Amino acid sequence: MILRASTSSCPAYVKCALALVALSLCTSNWFRRCVGQSLHTRDAVIANVTALQWKAAGWQYAMPADPKLFHPADVIRWGSWSGVQREQAVWLSDGSWLCGKLDLLSDKVLVRSNWFEPVEIPLTSLRGILLNPLPSFRDWQKVSSWMSAAEGTDDRILLTSGQKAKGLVSFIERDEEPASLQLEKDGKGFSWDQLDVRAIVFSPTLLGEVPQKTKGQSIAISDGSLLNTRAPEPFKNRFKLVTDGGVSLVSIDSAQRFSEELRYLRVHNSSTQFLSDIPVAQYKYLPKLSSLQWELGKDEDCLGRPLQVDGGVVPKGIAMHAPSQVAFRWDKSAARLLGEVGFVAPPAGGDEVLGAVVCKVLVARSGTLQTVSELKLHRAGNDQVRSSSLVDIDVTDAQLIVLVVEEGLFGQLGDHVQWLDLRLERQGE
Repeated sequence: MILRASTSSCPAYVKCALALVALSLCTSNWFRRCVGQSLHTRDAVIANVTALQWKAAGWQYAMPADPKLFHPADVIRWGSWSGVQREQAVWLSDGSWLCGKLDLLSDKVLVRSNWFEPVEIPLTSLRGILLNPLPSFRDWQKVSSWMSAAEGTDDRILLTSGQKAKGLVSFIERDEEPASLQLEKDGKGFSWDQLDVRAIVFSPTLLGEVPQKTKGQSIAISDGSLLNTRAPEPFKNRFKLVTDGGVSLVSIDSAQRFSEELRYLRVHNSSTQFLSDIPVAQYKYLPKLSSLQWELGKDEDCLGRPLQVDGGVVPKGIAMHAPSQVAFRWDKSAARLLGEVGFVAPPAGGDEVLGAVVCKVLVARSGTLQTVSELKLHRAGNDQVRSSSLVDIDVTDAQLIVLVVEEGLFGQLGDHVQWLDLRLERQGE
């Protein structure tokens, strides 16, 4: 959000109020931009990378050391996606989300973004629309889960009251007023003003499932937009992105200024082998006293929620609840195990500090199983014990790779961990 206003003639208390509003709107995005996040590449995991900037030959990252340029094919992930919060948005056919002020027309939606030139998108290219912004990440998770789970031939509507309806949705344009929404079902018609509608999902059957992205890039910016695209293109000193579904977006600002709004980058490469995509050889949950059974989380945590870090979503990884262990077979090829391990975000109302674990990686070579890495983590984190750690292990000649999570100081309280982007990168390829 951009605030532009003259306060020269305002009373002091009004200026103070405006400053506090601006601060509250900007703090979370400033924090996410300025605090370093891990950059995952084909051959390393680099901590405390504060920003990425697009150059003609690839992505350049900034950190205390000298900036370094990466070819797009060498990047795996940087940052995380915050989801759509406090913004209207359209959900595109390729799974992208584009945020901005929405004008609903009879056969298309005009999107006025803070960062891209206005663009008109046909209704036939949309999976859904988020009309009324959501105040928090958890609210966004609930609504996006509802939208993703929709099935059948009917369009679906979620009202701000929480009520749901299904049928055939259309937009009725009105003179000098926002379009109203009309829904027809079994010969009956219903209508609502836009303020009464939280979200719309258009017939899920028509577009089918969201396509699995295997190449190109996914880019998220500060307003919550997530764009599945090819590589960025220079356009008159600005950014041009073309989504996988064919929507062309041109940045309002220069490429350098637009890069400052980048919050997440994932480069999709079919040669990267994530452990969450490999069949599990064996999984065991080994509680001493509890009768609870925690399942292994693959690309989600053990509670079935998206994996999260730094206030946003990360799509790939493995989650485990102590005490447990999981084993994966390997073909002895020269490879490195790369990723980062840390605590899963506590559930609503959960303790933000309580939790300690010991994370181990064991490797079997020639029939002998040995511990090659042991990490002690504490959720609070301090100078002696970290709350997360990078993983970089040579697994050449390995027949079996075993991840172990053991209870720490607090027993089974708060010992739910995630191995983000844990992957095997073959060497010499």
